[in-house]
Amino acid sequence: MASIYTKPGSPFYYLRYKNEDGKWRDKSTRYREGFPSETKKAQALAMEASLKELRQSPIKDSEQWDNWVLTFLRQKYAGPEHERTLARYELAWRNVRAYLLWKKIDAPRRLTRAVCKEYHAWRQNPEKHGGRIEGVLRCGHNNALQDLKIFSIICDEAVALEFIEINPAHRLGITRIKAEEKRPFTDDEIQQIRLALKEWPDWMAISFELALHQALRLRQTSFPLSCVDWDRGTITYPRKIVKGSKPFTHPIDDRVRPLLEKLRDAKAGITCVIPPNNELPSKSWWRFFRKIGIKDVCFHCTRVTWITRAAIAGVPISKSMRFVNHGSEEVHRIYTKLQAHDIMDVPSLVSFPDAA
Repeated sequence: MASIYTKPGSPFYYLRYKNEDGKWRDKSTRYREGFPSETKKAQALAMEASLKELRQSPIKDSEQWDNWVLTFLRQKYAGPEHERTLARYELAWRNVRAYLLWKKIDAPRRLTRAVCKEYHAWRQNPEKHGGRIEGVLRCGHNNALQDLKIFSIICDEAVALEFIEINPAHRLGITRIKAEEKRPFTDDEIQQIRLALKEWPDWMAISFELALHQALRLRQTSFPLSCVDWDRGTITYPRKIVKGSKPFTHPIDDRVRPLLEKLRDAKAGITCVIPPNNELPSKSWWRFFRKIGIKDVCFHCTRVTWITRAAIAGVPISKSMRFVNHGSEEVHRIYTKLQAHDIMDVPSLVSFPDAA
């Protein structure tokens, strides 16, 4: 390990370090002894040199990413309640791992803070920042940042395993961009989407109608038909597809009951099967909407649409929250996107005494 020392008759600290050929070298730091600020700078030089030595030393098999990362994630996020979290983290790791292998970084000690920050720019536009890796698709600012936050969790484990002393992916100073607020679909857009979906896989049309009428999240539109109580007219969603991992029940919209009955009569065991991709299913919908020319929406806008239309129809907020399974009025109000034309009747509903 590198270190600093002083020489008789010299006011400066000297750095003793091992160079790339493995031989010890000495040089002046040009930082003076007896000045606290300069002492700290000399110590920082020694730390940097030590880290450089560590990166250059041979890597043990146990340190290599492939020998511990997936095991760590699958242990940390075991159980059905973490199924979606684990899938998201494994996807992020697949992308980061491809980048690290491309950069020839086979273990944590080879990693630097600069390499972590470079990933953020590269992930958004691989072609512009060095080249594309097969299977890794470009993404937005926030998704790339999410990958790095997941990678930081992995690096924390590397510190705990004593593979590295500090986490180079921690607090990179990259700020999350506030996402644009989601808006509801118009009647014309809903019809346009339905028409376009006739040319796309069947699961997408089923998923869209269920999300639109039952205010479901994307993953939640794929549920076993055994969850349907035909006599009571309700659906009870299993905990593994519900946000918060708590099962809940709500009534079936009569407009989707024929769709569910058709699936039942066809002996379908599940409403629709969302294909397992190397990316999040929402990305498939993102591309669909842009393909048909609606560029400022995403699949989750179906949920915004239901909540907004419920508000326009005068559905009490308590009932609306219960139907969509929201536990907080603050969160629920975020989804209510009333426009000026939705409240044109409000002035006439508020009374005042006539002017004299």
